[in-house]
This record gives sequence, structure tokens and C-alpha cells, in this order.
Amino acid sequence: MHGDLTRSCTQTLRGATGKTEEFTQQIEEHQRELAPWTAKITAKQSEVDMAQSEHDLLREKADSLTTSYEDALNTLDMLKKSQESKGLEIMELQDSIDTSAGQIASMKQKLKVYLINFTAAERYLPELVPDTLCLVSNQLLLRK
Repeated sequence: MHGDLTRSCTQTLRGATGKTEEFTQQIEEHQRELAPWTAKITAKQSEVDMAQSEHDLLREKADSLTTSYEDALNTLDMLKKSQESKGLEIMELQDSIDTSAGQIASMKQKLKVYLINFTAAERYLPELVPDTLCLVSNQLLLRK
């Protein structure tokens, strides 16, 4: 029984070989006819792949530039705020300098008056010292 089955399969295969050979030749012929188109398709697919790679690289660069631009804007904003703050600080310091300059001018004027009074007092000092000594002596004597 096993032998009959083997013979039957072998005969079927031999019969099918002739039938498939014709199809195989047709397939090969179509493949030869399509070969130029297949090459063109492959070349175009390579071009598409290359263009996609370039697109992806450009997209990454654009994203990176966008991030850098946003960082630069943030830094600029911080610098503007810092500049405003420094401007206010400079104005406050200028006010303080102006106030101090006014105080110094006032003190200089008072110092001139004190110097004039001191100079005048120095002129009268020799005359006042003997009288003052006498008064002090009298006060001391009276206390005893």
C-alpha cells in the first residue's frame, strides 16, 4: 500500500512538472519584462529614503533652532528685567549721592561758621583767661 501511494505521488509530480514549467517560464519572462521597472522603482525608493532622511535631519535642526531661539528670548527677557532693576538701583544711588552731597555742603557751611567763631574766640581768649581764673578762684574760696 505504501508503494502504491509513492508511485501515485511520483506520477502526479511528473505530470505537474510539465504543467508548472510553462507557468515558471511565463513568470520568468514577466520578471525580465518588469526588471527595468523594478530597477526604476528601487532607484526611486532610494531617492525617497534619502529625501526622508534629509527631511528628518532638517526637522531636528529646526527643532533645535526653535529651542535655541526660545532660550535666547528667555535670556533677553531676564537681561531686560535685570537692566531695569539696575536702572532703578542707579537712580536710588544717585538720590543717595545727591542727599549726601547736600549734607556735606551743609556741614561745610556749619564748619565755616564754627571756624569763624573759633577764630574770634581765640582772639578774646587771652583777655578772658585771667578773668576766668579769678572767677574760678573766687568760687573755690566761697565754697570753703
